[in-house]
Amino acid sequence: MSLKSLLIPTLNQPPRRSLLAPLPAGESIPRILHQTFYDRTLPPELQRNVDRLRTLNPDWEYRFYDDADIRAFILEHYGSQVQHYFERIGPQYGAARADLFRYLLMYKVGGVYLDIKSAATRALDEVIRPDDRFLLSNWNPDFTGWGHHYELRNLKRGEFQQWYIACAPGHPFMKEVLETVLENIDRYDPSLHGVGKNGVLRVTGPIAYTLAIHRVLDAHPHRFADSEKELGFDYNLYRGQSHETVFRSHYSVQTAPVVRLGLRKRCLSRVYGLVQYLHDLRMTLLGRAPVK
Repeated sequence: MSLKSLLIPTLNQPPRRSLLAPLPAGESIPRILHQTFYDRTLPPELQRNVDRLRTLNPDWEYRFYDDADIRAFILEHYGSQVQHYFERIGPQYGAARADLFRYLLMYKVGGVYLDIKSAATRALDEVIRPDDRFLLSNWNPDFTGWGHHYELRNLKRGEFQQWYIACAPGHPFMKEVLETVLENIDRYDPSLHGVGKNGVLRVTGPIAYTLAIHRVLDAHPHRFADSEKELGFDYNLYRGQSHETVFRSHYSVQTAPVVRLGLRKRCLSRVYGLVQYLHDLRMTLLGRAPVK
């Protein structure tokens, strides 16, 4: 057994307490399309994508949020306590902050959230049904190996995609995700849970999103749909190029902790790191690969 499970509770466990009041659950997905970027001046390719989305969906309200808008939204609708959780995520981890914001946004407002690097080829009115409450998608087989993480090894179809979210406001799935992510921020330790891409996936990203929803999957209304073939969404508009090479300071190359650590947590992290290193060294000397 890894010392990770002995020394500290793992991430993405059922939340021990609730920080958020339940919101009334909406009966349908409102016709609001949300996107975010750190600045209001978009690169030309992204601006063309936004223009296409708005032209394709003239009857949908389009809402765009930059960093200032995000902070204002969180403070207005969730107060200083939740905003403090947002600020505890390292500023170099814009993707993790965007994860938390989209969950807060969609729980409060609902609609369709679409990553700024993602596109739509069909009008939303053609693919979203009047009685839809929450849409869920897994990666289709064309994306070999995508969405299959160690933490999701018991889930045959892997992660739920969260580069898009389509839901009614107040949906219990989003509350479960939010409570899980907020608790992850409290529990996070870089020596045990990783930094860079792996840290983000576990703390705020699709691993957290998927495990939280799976706990309550059968209790609340939802519909499975193929994001590309049925909904017409396109994950990456940068054809033939990974978006990780397009966006500067991508979270996958970061080495700092995902969450800012206080003095006590920094000291504990060094202890955990040392003990884990000694444990892994012992396992290697015994001829057994350490469990990560």
